[in-house]
Amino acid sequence: MGTFIMKAFQSVLDVICPGPSQRDVVASCVQTMLKNYNGFKEMSKSYTKMGESLSLCLKASKHSSIERRVIRSLLYKNFTARQISELMNLYEFKLATGRTRINAKSDYETLLNEGYLTSKSHKFSKLNESDIKYAVNYILNESNVTPLSYSHKTVPIGNGNQVILPKLQRKRVREDIIRDYKNLCATNARKPISRTQMYNILNAVTTTDQVSISAIDYVTSSLVNETTETLQFIIEKLVPLTHAKKASDIVQSTAYFLKHEYGQHIMKENDNICYHGLCYALAKNNIVPKLNTSCMQCKFPFFCVSYLQTLLKNYPNVNSTDEQLSDAIRVIKDISTKHKLYMAHITRCRCQSKAIADIDKRLQTECSASQSHRNTSITAILIIDFKMKFEAMSSRESTIEHFGKRGIGWHGAAIIFYLNEPSESEEDGNNSYVPKKYIVYIDQIMEESNKQDGMTVASLLEAILVTMSDQLPFIKNIILQSDNSNQ
Repeated sequence: MGTFIMKAFQSVLDVICPGPSQRDVVASCVQTMLKNYNGFKEMSKSYTKMGESLSLCLKASKHSSIERRVIRSLLYKNFTARQISELMNLYEFKLATGRTRINAKSDYETLLNEGYLTSKSHKFSKLNESDIKYAVNYILNESNVTPLSYSHKTVPIGNGNQVILPKLQRKRVREDIIRDYKNLCATNARKPISRTQMYNILNAVTTTDQVSISAIDYVTSSLVNETTETLQFIIEKLVPLTHAKKASDIVQSTAYFLKHEYGQHIMKENDNICYHGLCYALAKNNIVPKLNTSCMQCKFPFFCVSYLQTLLKNYPNVNSTDEQLSDAIRVIKDISTKHKLYMAHITRCRCQSKAIADIDKRLQTECSASQSHRNTSITAILIIDFKMKFEAMSSRESTIEHFGKRGIGWHGAAIIFYLNEPSESEEDGNNSYVPKKYIVYIDQIMEESNKQDGMTVASLLEAILVTMSDQLPFIKNIILQSDNSNQ
């Protein structure tokens, strides 16, 4: 209100006394205001009293009541945002901003025009039972959720009744599930329920999102992370400040390339660039294809080592000794060997992952080639590995720490295979089949021994094969997959 009066006063001055004379009129007005300062002071006290009264009334009013809306409209009309914030801190109440401010201004205009406010009506529509069943059936699809092997959840259904449901874990985030649900409804010409209602159903039916837990990568830690810290320590102690920043950036770039980008380079085939492709990485020196084009990124780890060695030889720190420099150069040479070992490790992992993916694709193709519900002969992948020993301690040890110690041996196996299952869509009355992936887990606990030698592995493998012959007789061939430790 005060701002509006000042603007109006300025407009009047511009009309009746434009130019330099306006300054004299403003000075006269200021003198008059100073003479009547006590009157303004009394008005300020009254203004503060009004803020106090409105604040106390707002605290006493019920939420969403007409009284509260009237008080809220008066506050937002007569006080600035800063003043309202001070009143909220002083009298300990809360008022939202944004849409609430717009509603308060609308209520004030309604009070001026009509003299009263009316209660707002809220409509609550009941969902159709068929729509709820359709949404729940979609959520319970195996592509969206998977049951947890432990515990359950209790869901209240009203009137003091409860229902016990298994704990279901979401395979995908809720946004993706809701988006695909709406697309499915549009395809089937159904009206989808709202996004909020789908969220409520998802929260009631499912428990948590699926979380991928990766194992500790000791190889990367030993061959890249620790070597990077060592190189940074050498740079800090033995490299002059004029070259330290550049050297540190080169080391960090090398570590990033090895951990995140080298694996992509090694999988590039037929681009006529040496250092690329598994054929180049796994070939012997005498049969390496002679290509003129090289990859500067793949050569960067070797450049990093050469650059640091040259830097220590030509631009050493003035406080460094010859013995320190020679030791540092030797350590850098050893680090170069570790980088090569890490590159070989990444190559081996990529090669193995590619082979496993090819086998999985082959099994799926072989299963699709047969249109019967159960193939007469099925090939499966058998993955075996020793797990952590059961030990009498609250916290488990890492793989490196529990090797060679006593404890109950625990061996695990996973059988992966495909079976033809009837598809959901049927055309012309003929059933069609699609390959479905199955994973069967087998846990083996060793008694009276915790050895993990070759004879133990052969005995455990024989037990697995006997179980497969009894429980999964349609599997005739297996492809064995294991790590390179004790298998």
